[in-house]
Amino acid sequence: MAATYLIHDFNSSRKDWKIKVRVSRLIDVVNFRKQNSLISLDMVLIEEEGDYVHASIKSNFVQHFRPKLTEGKIYTIRYFSVQPNKEQYRIVGDNKIMIQFFQNTVVRAVGNIDKIPMHRFDCVQLQHLNKFLLKTTHFLVYVVGMVVIEVGDSIEIEDQWGQRAQLKIWSNCFAEYSQQKTQFGDSTKPFVVVVTSIMVKEFLGKINLTTSPSTKIYINLYVPEVRKLKDIWSEKLETTTIGQLEVQRTGVTPEEIIPKTIDISTLIDHIQKTVEKDLIFYCKTKVTKIMGENSWYYISCPGCKKRVTPRLKDFYCITCEKSIERPIPRYRIELGVDDHTGSTIFVLFDEVAKNLIGQDASALFEAHIYQKANEKYDDSDNEDDTEIPKLIENIIGREFVFKVKITAFNRKTARQSFTDKEDTPKDKEVIPTEIGKRLHDNVDSDDDDSINQTSKKSKV
Repeated sequence: MAATYLIHDFNSSRKDWKIKVRVSRLIDVVNFRKQNSLISLDMVLIEEEGDYVHASIKSNFVQHFRPKLTEGKIYTIRYFSVQPNKEQYRIVGDNKIMIQFFQNTVVRAVGNIDKIPMHRFDCVQLQHLNKFLLKTTHFLVYVVGMVVIEVGDSIEIEDQWGQRAQLKIWSNCFAEYSQQKTQFGDSTKPFVVVVTSIMVKEFLGKINLTTSPSTKIYINLYVPEVRKLKDIWSEKLETTTIGQLEVQRTGVTPEEIIPKTIDISTLIDHIQKTVEKDLIFYCKTKVTKIMGENSWYYISCPGCKKRVTPRLKDFYCITCEKSIERPIPRYRIELGVDDHTGSTIFVLFDEVAKNLIGQDASALFEAHIYQKANEKYDDSDNEDDTEIPKLIENIIGREFVFKVKITAFNRKTARQSFTDKEDTPKDKEVIPTEIGKRLHDNVDSDDDDSINQTSKKSKV
């Protein structure tokens, strides 16, 4: 009988390794840009000593192995390759190796062994998240916290030290998160989540968390980390309810909109007129297309927000006349829109697009880079980098009222398009408000370059 080895024994010198492990997590790694085609089936395997390792099965072998593997069960696994771990987005902390199944890898189920833990969570204190920024580390991190605020697909959690952080939950795990919540009697009461494999990033000096395709969220899991946090909160749980993220808004009434609502044809006619003063109109249109030729983002200077020029080791801002080590991705989305009179292009920049999509460009860009890193393990060819993310494409087919400010600049430009005022100080302002919702101006930001948008439901 072949000897069973421990994870710390592994090296790349042989292929006939044998281990006894519990499958703690099963993860479908998919290519979101190719109709969720499968790249690999990945696992987190835990052994009796408590060590864990990332394992992966290539897509062409998955059909053979999937029926043999169940999350939570224990197996002996023999004949596999030991490889260096991924250069980016490691899902098992600082483990420097991972294992890759062969087509002839042998998997056999064994009886339950209580000594092998069901989970291992090396959770990071929220106050230390800045050490795990994706710019400076390769690791995806785990966190545990009490959910104290919810809004849409974002939550705010508080750890046992009273520190808080906001987490954006992407659609690949939001459905499962919502389903877990329904299993508890009162979802308005705070509950504890353990969140695995999340990305830590910085946006405008603030730490933000986003889920990754490898993320799994556990609610009120029976593990020491959760029990400890519940004990700390025991006196507050009965009287506390989950809050909502507050956004200050000032209203723009329908009475102000209706007299200034025009169609696309009339809007274009106004551009041809030689009127000196600026004009503001509202235009009800449907989004028919996202123009991908010029991409959906640009890399900008953190100071002036203008586009930067890439160099060998950094970026250069012509406006600020200085090198930029950490530029910021910002939205620049070209929308093809039409109504019963014609069609045109509206160009949405950062703040407008962020409010419309519900996700800042930095987070979406990180997910885009994550996807490209995973595609290194996909045998198929990569698609064009200009492909539009699904989160942006979701606005196609929706109707909005766009607030448009026409200036003298618009009458000089040859191209028929409308942009928000982040493009240039003389450009037009475009503020989308979805039909069936009341128009509000978001006054969270004092930045002159921010554009305001609405989202509160109301009858029209």
